[in-house]
Amino acid sequence: MRLACVTALVLAVGCGDKAPADQYTVRGRIAAMPAGEQSKEIDVHHEAIPTYKHRDGKVRGMDAMVMTFAPASGVSLTGLAPGDPVEMTFEVRWDDHPALVIQRIQELPPDTQLQLAP
Repeated sequence: MRLACVTALVLAVGCGDKAPADQYTVRGRIAAMPAGEQSKEIDVHHEAIPTYKHRDGKVRGMDAMVMTFAPASGVSLTGLAPGDPVEMTFEVRWDDHPALVIQRIQELPPDTQLQLAP
């Protein structure tokens, strides 16, 4: 009986594979890149995200700002540099660290016009 309860709990909670709270695709400009092999995070000055849901689940949007993101396993930052315009898709995982995880990133043409003012 105890084994059945534990098994049911594991199936209900999952095995550590938390679904992201939300996923967004946004354009922005790379503000800073990792300084060394220990840091894999990237700072991006992104455009406003009007559909952004906050931790409470309410859509309040987010102004354009610089935020720190971590690339997911298998997402390469090779060839990117500060100042490059990019489009990226990221997941929000409120209870994880890092909470903002890039699932896809691609460089945009250098003359891409971005709306980065607050």
